[in-house]
Amino acid sequence: MVGELAMSVSRYVAPESVEEILAEMKEQEGNYAFMAGGTIVQPLLSSGSWLPHTVIGLWRAPLAAVERENGTIAIGAGANMRDLASHTLPGGLSDAARQVGAPAIRNRATLGGNIAIGRGDLIVPLLALDAWVTLMSPSGTRDTPISEVLDQATGELRDVAEGHLLTRVLVPATESSSAYVAIGRKSYNTPCVASVSVNASFESSTTVLTGLKVAVHGPQAWPVRAEAVEQVLVGRGLDDGAIREAEEAMSSVGDGYSDSVASAWYRASMSRVVLRRALAQLAKGRP
Repeated sequence: MVGELAMSVSRYVAPESVEEILAEMKEQEGNYAFMAGGTIVQPLLSSGSWLPHTVIGLWRAPLAAVERENGTIAIGAGANMRDLASHTLPGGLSDAARQVGAPAIRNRATLGGNIAIGRGDLIVPLLALDAWVTLMSPSGTRDTPISEVLDQATGELRDVAEGHLLTRVLVPATESSSAYVAIGRKSYNTPCVASVSVNASFESSTTVLTGLKVAVHGPQAWPVRAEAVEQVLVGRGLDDGAIREAEEAMSSVGDGYSDSVASAWYRASMSRVVLRRALAQLAKGRP
């Protein structure tokens, strides 16, 4: 989503191919907005707080496929939460999609939009999976780790907000163990207070971790990798003592943040709770 403010939106176009989208991007020279499901952009347009010259609708372009090939799953940025929830995707991606908003939101909200806001629920499992994204612009196409698109130090987005079209997300069709846990103020249709995704590999027939990636949203105002937690646990079994140490390590990831949903203290506390629950799930699933 890029563009300078205008007095009104002058054009709406809905290209039927990626090539047409790129041509429109080049012609508008940055003064445009992408809109897929509309759950993010439409309220801004309706309020007049953001009025680019042209709105480029993405719903007609072939950007919603979910394809498996050579050990990788390519998920189109136009895939909505409802469709992602219906697939069996690794790393808790399906679980995260299932918990986004109400059914009406899941029918419209897309993976690309969830990433583009920089705070989306699906960024947590994507970070834990070391996902890559495909970015296209009139000058070329490249694949890059999602961790490089989202600045882990500031939460700012690179490239997605600077003249690039996010077309797909690439995740490994992993057979490793994973768990996703989220907590909100109520069971359904509620903003997330804290969430965690854990992607782990184990020594054969044990709970000893040989590899671990943990991502969390709660200690900071944007999703981040919890590398301090990973360092505590790799090479150890998932016993009660190790899990307690992992919870303590979560405090070094961040102190939480306050908003209308929860206080910083509550978010930091719930971040430790979701981590404990996710690790307990993994331990329970081992021989």
